[in-house]
Order: sequence, then C-alpha cells, then structure tokens
Amino acid sequence: MISLVTAAFDRVKGWLTAGLALLVAIGAAFLVGHRKGSKTTAAQAEAERVRAENAVLTDALDAAKERNHVEDEIARMPAGDPIERLLRDWSRD
Repeated sequence: MISLVTAAFDRVKGWLTAGLALLVAIGAAFLVGHRKGSKTTAAQAEAERVRAENAVLTDALDAAKERNHVEDEIARMPAGDPIERLLRDWSRD
C-alpha cells in the first residue's frame, strides 16, 4: 500500500512542485502590486492634501490683499467721505 502511494507521489511530484511554484509566484506578484498601490495611493492623498491647503492659503492671501486695498482706499479719502459712501452705496431701498 505504501509503495503504491509512493509510486503515485513520484508520478505527480513534478506537477505538484510546478503548481506550488506558480502559486508562490502569483502570491508574490500580488503582494508587490499591493505595496506599490498602497504607496501610490498614499502619495496621491498627500498631494491632494497639499493642493487643498495651498488653495486655502491662496484664498486667505487674496482676502488679506483685498482688505488692505479697501483700508488703503478708505485712508486716502477725506474725512466723512467713507460714511457718505456707505450711506449712498449700502442703504436699503
């Protein structure tokens, strides 16, 4: 009985080895691809976070420039003129 099992194993040993090698190769390729994909996804997320932060900072800078422009414009006006301008341009109808 044992000799029968040994003979059968000897016949399929090459196929089993090839199949196992194929499974190991597929598993290794999967793991390598998974690591690459994880790194790429992390890099893309970081780039998106930097872009969003840059947009927020740019908006804040634009708002500060506009505020300074308005303050300078009001400072150059004669006394009482800003109040008249507000009453003229911002009154309810």
